[in-house]
Amino acid sequence: EKKQVTAGENIVLAFSTTQKTAFQLYCSNSYGTTIVNSEIKNNTLFFKIPAHLSTKRGVVNWQLLAKENSLFGVFNIISKAKPISLETYIGPPSIEAGKKDYTMFVVIPTDTLDNPLKNNTAVTIQQQFLSEEKKNIVLTNNLIAYKNVYSPLKSGRILLSSAALNLNSKEYTVNSMPAIGTGFRISAKRNHTYADGNQITTFSTSIIKDKNNNIISDGSFVDFFIKNKKGNVLKTSGKTINGVAFAKIIHPEYEDNWSVKAYISGIA
Repeated sequence: EKKQVTAGENIVLAFSTTQKTAFQLYCSNSYGTTIVNSEIKNNTLFFKIPAHLSTKRGVVNWQLLAKENSLFGVFNIISKAKPISLETYIGPPSIEAGKKDYTMFVVIPTDTLDNPLKNNTAVTIQQQFLSEEKKNIVLTNNLIAYKNVYSPLKSGRILLSSAALNLNSKEYTVNSMPAIGTGFRISAKRNHTYADGNQITTFSTSIIKDKNNNIISDGSFVDFFIKNKKGNVLKTSGKTINGVAFAKIIHPEYEDNWSVKAYISGIA
């Protein structure tokens, strides 16, 4: 008669009978199927549902295996009311600054038997970036609560955590990375202008920033292409540190004029 039980409870199905024969009960849930043997006492059949079924939330279908008047039914196992852990997943761990890219924060509150809590359980998602703090309440649906966390305009670390029914998760970090670089200036520095095959010219860029005025990530590759009077192209390259890239090249052995342009390939 009882159609709903809590996970972990002892579940026993009882049937009145006038026979002394043993029966079997067929049980099925989303984890699989099993056959349960009966116990007879005082003209009553008892079937104790095994733990691998009674500890998992979900719908259990049962049928009495009898030649005639085969009884069947269903009962629902619900999770415990209080979570013992908050399974948390987050990704990607790095996103691009600019309020367009986002990471997904997924929280699954689970009870002591690892069952997700019932639908519409309130989960608080806490977010901090620099001095700005936000809190959002998300309700679980289809076993999970989730929120898309969009990147801010600035680069930096976003701190995320969750809480449900007085239980707190640990804190997670998502990196808001600078977007791709925009146009920049270049300059050259040399101690002498002699074409002796020995002097060195150092090219450098201005501080390269993205469209949101963030300095681009260290290690961005910058190629310098040099065209001489004969139309030949020379190349040197460097990687950015604090937004500035440096590259060196040896002077030619003959008088020449160089036209220089620099690129972050396919970007700026």
